[in-house]
Amino acid sequence: MKKLVSIILLICTLTLCLASCGGNNDNGNNDNTPTCDTTGVHTYEHGECTGCKLKVFDVLKDYIMENSTSSYGNTYTIAFGSYETDVYYGSIDYYSDKNYIGIGAYYQSVPGLSNSHIYDIGLRFTPYTFEDGGYEWSAGCTRLSCTCPSISGILDPSKFSSSTSTLEHTSSASGADDIAWKAKMALQGFIDNYLIDFTNNVGSNISIGSLGFKRYEQ
Repeated sequence: MKKLVSIILLICTLTLCLASCGGNNDNGNNDNTPTCDTTGVHTYEHGECTGCKLKVFDVLKDYIMENSTSSYGNTYTIAFGSYETDVYYGSIDYYSDKNYIGIGAYYQSVPGLSNSHIYDIGLRFTPYTFEDGGYEWSAGCTRLSCTCPSISGILDPSKFSSSTSTLEHTSSASGADDIAWKAKMALQGFIDNYLIDFTNNVGSNISIGSLGFKRYEQ
């Protein structure tokens, strides 16, 4: 009988010992390894943080709404440059009713000239832009007297840079290639003069590369 009690006591002691050891083994769950949640340094791929899944779209949307230079209805706008003084100008707009961000870039060879043709390109940025293969865009001339066609396409931002010669499109209309070249000029000028600095000021480690324009990152 005494032997049986001793065995039982020994088993209980071992059980308590193992439980105590197990309690001290956290398997690394309580380590202090820095994460994007604790450091605020996010790494973005395809529009999303690889660590916490924060979307570039949501960061930009909130920033535009908080810092808009003007708003009308469901549209919040941050404007850059001026038609009267700059060869390149444009805006970034958040449309809350349709939940997308519009990037509008304009190019005019003679700023402020009343009869000068102004060429523009508009890009649509949604929460699913990278999943859908890139930015939907359309381009044309803003003058009513302009007979140039309107064209459109899909832009893969990772392939676009300051050395890009034109934009791919599907239009066969006369003058379409010239519009594509002017639209390319408008977008390059807008990125170089405004969009790089804008993204660097947004916060959450956003940069021009976070929008997919990797070739513009230094």
